[in-house]
This record gives sequence, structure tokens and C-alpha cells, in this order.
Amino acid sequence: MPAEGEVATRVATQDDVAAVCDFGATHIPPHYEPLIGTTAAAGQVRDWWSPRVIAQAIGDRAMILAESEDRLIGVAQVDARAQPPTLYKLYVHPAWRGRAVGRILLDAVLGSLPRIRRVLRSSTSRPTSERGGSTTARASRSTT
Repeated sequence: MPAEGEVATRVATQDDVAAVCDFGATHIPPHYEPLIGTTAAAGQVRDWWSPRVIAQAIGDRAMILAESEDRLIGVAQVDARAQPPTLYKLYVHPAWRGRAVGRILLDAVLGSLPRIRRVLRSSTSRPTSERGGSTTARASRSTT
């Protein structure tokens, strides 16, 4: 157990389904209502924070939790099978925002993925996509 005020991360288990669903039901509506309205925010909870969806993500070992003093303070969900891996959720309890919990969760997500080394192409003759504001990157598995 982390010391008082410390943050620990771990992979969620099926025992966490109810707590993660409660986290979503509590924190998603106030975040999204000003952006998309009450009905759409409720739809976010219904569609993406239901016990079925959360249990599936946990079963896929795709959900990482941040905790402090045995309280759930953050949730991240990633699909590591997608290419490239896709982050679906990264939410931090409002009282814990600005305290690096999001970064801690993201570091845990990245640490759970196969090691990937990103090599940015640098050249004086940039492809058209880069001139338009995009960046070209190539990813390869690291052997270390």
C-alpha cells in the first residue's frame, strides 16, 4: 500500500469492475456535460462505463488504475493489440488533477506495452506531409 498521499498504479482485476463503473458515473458527466450536454454525457457513461464494457477491458488486461490510500483516483484504458496501440481512457479524479496522476498513469500504460522505440526521420528534404504540419515517424520494436 502506498504511503499517505502517494500514488500507486496496478492492472485492474474483475474485482474492480464496480469501483471503475462508479468512478465513471461520478466523474464523466460533470466533465462532459458542459461540452456535449446532459443527454450525451449520460450516453458516455452508459456506452463506455457499463459493467460489461469495463469487465471486457479488464479481462483484456487493458485497464490500469491509479490509487492513493486505497482510493481509486485515476483510470486508464489502452488497446495494446491495435496498431498503433490506442489509449481509450485517461481520467483523473478532480481532486487529484495537477498532481501528476495523469502522467503516472500514462507512464504505467506505456510501461505495460511492448517496448517500442520511436525513430523520427530527420532530413533536409522533408516529405510533403511534414511541410503541411504533420510529423513523420517510424516505430520499431526495441531489442533491449
